[in-house]
Amino acid sequence: MPEPTQPDEWHREPFTHPSLAGLPGLTKERKQLVLNKKRTAQLAEKYGLGGVLRWKPKLPGNLEGSGIDIALTQALYAIVGAISLQRGGEVANRIVRERILGPLGLKA
Repeated sequence: MPEPTQPDEWHREPFTHPSLAGLPGLTKERKQLVLNKKRTAQLAEKYGLGGVLRWKPKLPGNLEGSGIDIALTQALYAIVGAISLQRGGEVANRIVRERILGPLGLKA
């Protein structure tokens, strides 16, 4: 992990953990490629979220123009958050790796 450019006046140190070691290699471009809203929305649709999503589109005749991709992506993220709250971060992490990152082509 890179050192801070200036010392912290309260002598705090950044949190480090072995599982975070690969994060500097995850560039902004790679993250955008993997977690692109269109790709995650397609995955959410594959899991059937489009059929159970309670959402009122602004333009009922134009779901894409109304933001269906964002709504589906946010629903997927909300499910991950709910799993994390109910079952803990370890279970949520496993579900994300197996059910989201894996199908999106990211080996995690």
